[in-house]
Amino acid sequence: MASRMATKRLTLEYKSLRESPTPYIDARPSDQDILQWYYVITGPPDTPFAGGQYLGDLKFPPNYPYSPPSIRMLTPSGRFDPGARLCLNMSDFHPETWNPAWNVSTILTGLLSFMCSSEITTGAMQTSTQKKIEFSKRSVKWNMRNPIFIELFSDIHEEIKQSVPDYDTVATIEVIPPTPGDLVKRIHSSYRASAFEAAQQSARAIHKEHLDARRQNIKDDGDGGFPMQTALVVAGAVLAVVVAYAYLC
Repeated sequence: MASRMATKRLTLEYKSLRESPTPYIDARPSDQDILQWYYVITGPPDTPFAGGQYLGDLKFPPNYPYSPPSIRMLTPSGRFDPGARLCLNMSDFHPETWNPAWNVSTILTGLLSFMCSSEITTGAMQTSTQKKIEFSKRSVKWNMRNPIFIELFSDIHEEIKQSVPDYDTVATIEVIPPTPGDLVKRIHSSYRASAFEAAQQSARAIHKEHLDARRQNIKDDGDGGFPMQTALVVAGAVLAVVVAYAYLC
């Protein structure tokens, strides 16, 4: 069961992701469990993953953000073993290197950067560029048959079905990464009013608690948590630390 702090933090992060989408990444919590998140990474241009989409999940601990989540990729990619927990410095393999300032956006940006590199770790695979390209061409079709993708990313699922002629008979589908404007339109069209209201309430509560903690000179105690301004770290720094610790696995 999620702690009060974890619920507030993840609700606020979801609101932030809706308002400021991260390039090539869409992430959403399960309707049943705020600690269970799923993401879709769209392969960037000029990589073997271009034209593909990759579904994965993040499982956050009840005491998040003080401990890291587990990270998995579910869609076959030729880069990661499908369904295997990934050993990265921002995953539950290495709680000693976890930084509570990191958030969903920085975690997945780091994962995407690692995915496009040649580094190896537990849960990663070594395959040829051609193999990765073949997997990318089949990835969208794989996702379109996945119940989680169909339910949680129903807007993307429907968009692909409508944009691909003879969808049921084609063997491969390639997608074009959405522009930031497209992401905002897609996200806001599927954004539930109840989630927005909850996020607003959580944001106000966290802001009030942070101010109270500062007045009392209390740091890292109770539900004060970390301000979202601190959580927005530079993605490049995340990748540098990921690579530095990859050898530990």
